[in-house]
Amino acid sequence: MNNKDIKNRIKEKALSEMPDILHKIDLNSIDIEPEQVKSNVGLHINFKLAFTSFLLIITGFLAFQLFNISDSTYPLDSDAELLGFETVSAQALLDYSIIEETDLGIELNMNPQSEANDTEEYLNEMTPMIELAELIVNDKDSISYEESDSNIEGYQKKILFRAQNLSGDAIEYNIYYNQVNGNMSGKIVNGDYEYEFTKDNQNLKLYKNETDFIEVSNTKAETAHEFTYRYVINQTEQFSANIKMAIQDNNYQAEFNYENNKGIKISLMMRRQNPSTMDVDYDIEDQTKKMNGRFNVDVQDDQVTGKEMYHFMFNDSSTAQEEKPGRPHHSQPGNSPDQDPPGNNPNPDPPGHNY
Repeated sequence: MNNKDIKNRIKEKALSEMPDILHKIDLNSIDIEPEQVKSNVGLHINFKLAFTSFLLIITGFLAFQLFNISDSTYPLDSDAELLGFETVSAQALLDYSIIEETDLGIELNMNPQSEANDTEEYLNEMTPMIELAELIVNDKDSISYEESDSNIEGYQKKILFRAQNLSGDAIEYNIYYNQVNGNMSGKIVNGDYEYEFTKDNQNLKLYKNETDFIEVSNTKAETAHEFTYRYVINQTEQFSANIKMAIQDNNYQAEFNYENNKGIKISLMMRRQNPSTMDVDYDIEDQTKKMNGRFNVDVQDDQVTGKEMYHFMFNDSSTAQEEKPGRPHHSQPGNSPDQDPPGNNPNPDPPGHNY
């Protein structure tokens, strides 16, 4: 009931009970205090505290889930996998030095202006990346990095890398290393040949000899690992490369970007179509032309020589064949395995390997 209604009720009551003194009452002078509304302050405070606590719990849970999801989607989960990947990929990229000195045979079956014809002069540059992709582009269960104590004298730890190439052959690399104060020194062994490496918290260096090496650094970007490579001969960079590794539906995918000192740039996005073939999207750029397209690649034996050949099938149905570089290296293989192992020097740039 508002103040006006209250005053009208007073006036009506006065007329009925005191008509002779109504004129002496000034209704406007009557102050009516508003009704005090009681509030439960404690209840409001308790509700706010409970609601805030609930929000904090939900936020913490979502953040925990987000961090767990992000970590689980990185393609390489452990330090052993990172070290194994860096050393194996660095040795594979040393194939470029062999490619520069070796004329691998190319056989083309093509029509004029075919995609195979367009890419002919660049296939030699692609083959080391494709051969590396045979090892690292596969379903995750087909690639393993087994860490254990070293079984040879002079090294503390061992990583056994296993993968299957497009021919179905099992490929193994043995990585032996010592670790002192976070710095590593060791060697990678494939067949009868080996290369020494050093690693600190910034990069890994794999040495072909005293003056030639591959330098590798890695970073995490969103849900991928990015690896950057520099091949240096006598203090001069010969080429650089970048590999971005991602995993989707338990399958590794790799994007290769390569640039040499002749101005050739090649980008390859590789996916395993099945255990024996890969789909490859390519972009090529040099000083005179640009091109892009897609091919499927598998491995076939040459009917005359019996050598393993990469067989390329392009989107326009043109085809090309090129001899695989092959492993282990047969030219300038690095250190022989019967040499004494390097000392446990934690210095990332030991004498004779400075740049």
